[in-house]
Amino acid sequence: MKIFFYICFFCALAPVSAAAQSLLNSDGTVVTDQYGERVDNGDSLRHDDDKVVPVDVRQWTIDRRFGDRTAVDADTARINFYNTVFPEGMTGHYNHIGTLGSPRISRIYMEREHNTNMFFTDPLDFFMTKPTNYLFSDTKSPYTNITYHSAGDKNDGDDWLTIKFATSANKYWGGGFKFDYLYSRGFYVSQSSSYMNGSLHLYHLGDKYQMQFLYSHNHMKMAENGGLTDDYYIIDPSRFSRSYNSTDIPTYLERNLWQRNDNNLIFLTHRYNLGFHREVGDSVEKKLEFVPVTSFIHTLDIQNNDHVLVGGNIPANFIDSIYNPSKLLGNDINDKAKTLLVKNTFAISLLEGFNKYAVAGIKAFISHEFRRFGYQTWRQTKSVEYLFSDYMADHVYESYIDPTMKYDTQNDVRIGGQLVRAHGEHVNYNVTGEYAITGDNFGEYNLNGNADLNVKVLNDTLGLHVSGLIDNFAPSYYMTTFSSRLKSWGTSRDAKFSLENMTRMRLQGTLSSERTRTRLTAAVENIKNYAYFYNDSNTQRDNNGLITAYNNSVAVGQYDKNIQIVSAKLEQNFKLGVFHLDNEVTYQYTKDDNIIPLPSWNFYHNFYVDVALSHKVLKLQMGVDLKYFTKYYAPEYSPIVGQYMNQSQNEADRVKIGGFPFANAYMNFFLKRLRFYVTYTNLFEGSGNSMNFTVPHYAMNPSMLRFGLSWNFYD
Repeated sequence: MKIFFYICFFCALAPVSAAAQSLLNSDGTVVTDQYGERVDNGDSLRHDDDKVVPVDVRQWTIDRRFGDRTAVDADTARINFYNTVFPEGMTGHYNHIGTLGSPRISRIYMEREHNTNMFFTDPLDFFMTKPTNYLFSDTKSPYTNITYHSAGDKNDGDDWLTIKFATSANKYWGGGFKFDYLYSRGFYVSQSSSYMNGSLHLYHLGDKYQMQFLYSHNHMKMAENGGLTDDYYIIDPSRFSRSYNSTDIPTYLERNLWQRNDNNLIFLTHRYNLGFHREVGDSVEKKLEFVPVTSFIHTLDIQNNDHVLVGGNIPANFIDSIYNPSKLLGNDINDKAKTLLVKNTFAISLLEGFNKYAVAGIKAFISHEFRRFGYQTWRQTKSVEYLFSDYMADHVYESYIDPTMKYDTQNDVRIGGQLVRAHGEHVNYNVTGEYAITGDNFGEYNLNGNADLNVKVLNDTLGLHVSGLIDNFAPSYYMTTFSSRLKSWGTSRDAKFSLENMTRMRLQGTLSSERTRTRLTAAVENIKNYAYFYNDSNTQRDNNGLITAYNNSVAVGQYDKNIQIVSAKLEQNFKLGVFHLDNEVTYQYTKDDNIIPLPSWNFYHNFYVDVALSHKVLKLQMGVDLKYFTKYYAPEYSPIVGQYMNQSQNEADRVKIGGFPFANAYMNFFLKRLRFYVTYTNLFEGSGNSMNFTVPHYAMNPSMLRFGLSWNFYD
């Protein structure tokens, strides 16, 4: 924390440039870049003054396949800045295991991403840096942002420091970096996490040659505590003879198990434009402008991840297994998995708008992906005792030593194309398709598209956004092959098995009104051969039927029938003078809630006042927000694979989560280039049904005071 204040002090000594210049349209209309891609004109429900464009700063994200740029509002949101620190997301859509930066899963099905081959870091997307969420910055003067969040104390608190820097050498070249450090000591036993990210970006944006480069390294460590030994420590503390603080409550794993991920990303996208020059301007002042017609594009995307699960002395009642863990494991768990993905994409693009007949742009591409997966195998030594005596003889489990790495490699070649219209006055669209013509995933295909219609009606702008997809894809490699001393499938220790490709079809539409601050979204999806994790063990009980242990074994399942999911979301914001009430209500229906469990209703409400103080120099947002979802059999968390899994199908072992209001009271301030907040979290802890959980057996953090700030510097 002292280091943070030293950094702030030295940055404050730098001279500050006050020349304000916005490089985004102030009226919110569509902006396009020079090679024909539409940029994001923001959220039609956003507040009129909740963005302050920094001095001389332009920011964008990039498409992972072609490197196309999408301009975004500069990262200076004032309204609800206090909410950016929470893993549950800005409107509370995510379940997580409590600690800052913990693995998470969205309760809103239409927001979920299916498991990728970067399997172990998928649930850590809250912290992970990717090309699609990294903000490239172009600035005429050096730009620095320092953001810091803190809660608790040196024994059970958390701290998160982010430093961003960007500068430009000239009008073509620029670059910058981001440093992220998140350290949470945890408010429950063995719940600490330590995440560090360092990212560097460079770009060259000339008329003919353009290049964007990103390198990112993520080092993430997290202790696994296996959940509380008894949920009644939270639900009904009066059952116990003494009172417990959160740090005193027993958990299944106490300094027994940790996971670590070291992740590297190298991303390079560049293109060469062919075109012509034309005169622009009036008769007094004319100049030549380069008009790109055709682009030759190459994108290189390299990812690698080293995953390690370390620990020992796992309690026998934590893993429901046919072998005796003490015989097999001893004190040494050091299970490793290695992933390397290398993808090259080559594309030719005919750009939209180079003449009046080019009403849409078109791309054709071919890509090759190399994948290498490494996992450990063990040399057989001897048989071990049964944990349970009634297993058949052919279920003898062997003990293994001297782990060695075994590697599987895969290759794919895909072809595809894209049709895009981004400059239309009222109608724009984007359709992209690809097909795997050879390789391990031969026959996979994906077709997705979206269209926008914006029309003026009286004094309002009505928007209609329609999107859809047809997708056929293989489940993640690690759902078919996984090796650990705690669980294993699809390796030499277990019979090989395969999963069928998943097929899904989705249609979604959004209708919005700027004047009434209304947005209504409806979606329907059909998915077949859905692959998922589930808890394949049973809860242990004593002779009186009381729970003595929650087992945490995990297995892979696949549902070979069709499942339909329907959802509808209404966003409605109200304003009366300085008073605001923002609302979001989501309804979901799943045909089979044993396979895809979802809460029927999700609610988010935020009531606040937004006022200007001290001659309008200081702005204050003060209020209370509330997040609530109805009860359902929420997915459990498996520390063995670091993923979420469906609960056991044994009805006596299942537990419903939900029906509890999570609320925060906050004061959010904005002073010139400084944003800061004070928040008191989890106002209703211990009240109502006391179900202070979003994941079974993992309690959310207790009530606490949290503060944070974000400071921009220009020189």
